[in-house]
Amino acid sequence: MAFVDQSPARALNRNLPAIPLARRAARGSQEPVRGPSPETIESTSRIPLPATARTTISVHVVADEDDDREGLFQALAADGFRVSAFVNAATFYRAYIADRCDIVVIDLMLRGEGALDIAENMRTQAGTGIVVLSRVNSTDLRLRSLECGADAYLVEPVEARELAAQMRAIHRRIACAKAPASEEPRGSWTLDEGGWVLRGPGGNEMRLTTSERALLLCLTRMHGQAVSRDEIISSLGGNPRYADPHRIDVLVNRLRQKAGAVNMTLPLHSVRCKGYALAVDARSVPL
Repeated sequence: MAFVDQSPARALNRNLPAIPLARRAARGSQEPVRGPSPETIESTSRIPLPATARTTISVHVVADEDDDREGLFQALAADGFRVSAFVNAATFYRAYIADRCDIVVIDLMLRGEGALDIAENMRTQAGTGIVVLSRVNSTDLRLRSLECGADAYLVEPVEARELAAQMRAIHRRIACAKAPASEEPRGSWTLDEGGWVLRGPGGNEMRLTTSERALLLCLTRMHGQAVSRDEIISSLGGNPRYADPHRIDVLVNRLRQKAGAVNMTLPLHSVRCKGYALAVDARSVPL
């Protein structure tokens, strides 16, 4: 694995060349993995940064080689990430349950439960990005990593700036995916000009037909509560015993399409086994 010259001045200037670490020990060795615990790394290796340089992105690094783990920790901490480092999958999982991270960075050559196994387990955890680091520039491995759930597969030596940029991009995508879709604010719909013009929160307006006006007046009087089809039919001047209830569905669909044509998302919802409801605050709809 590769890391960078960790001079604080160079780190803060983000002008950091990639420097390969010492050669890994033979993978066939059965020696137990030795290295500082996550707690030790967290308490002794964090590089203090000015408050303005810090970021809220939390990162868990999983690598069993001491130099690799320490190098990644130093590089990411210097770039303002909140970093914890773990020697294997088991210690990572325990820490993740206690304190979820935004992104996990995994060494592909991790012994025991490997990087692809971790990625496959983690892909069900919405909101956590996965980065796999590898010394092998292989299309097959890259595809396997992505199929297992990785968001990025980076080949070492990797420059610290590129790794940091990738992680921030992943974090932005996840944040956007988690953000609720914007909705027009409730309580800002009005019926003007005697109820013949509907105005939305954005100022868009739509002129109503006689049937559309009667429907909206009926719904707004119920303060967001569901109104039965029979009540709506009666408000339209029909007799519920003889009128076709599907006429209401046709009217509602036409009104929604008409509103969509002027960039208005009408908060008109069907209520199962009941009828329809208009989800607005009736106090803001002068009748």
